[in-house]
Amino acid sequence: FDQMKAELAKLDKDPLDKDPLKQSE
Repeated sequence: FDQMKAELAKLDKDPLDKDPLKQSE
C-alpha cells in the first residue's frame, strides 16, 4: 500500500489528497 500511496502522492503532490489516503489506511 505504501508504494501506491507514494505514486499517488507524486502524481497529485497535494497534501489534501495525502491526508485522506493516510486516514484511509
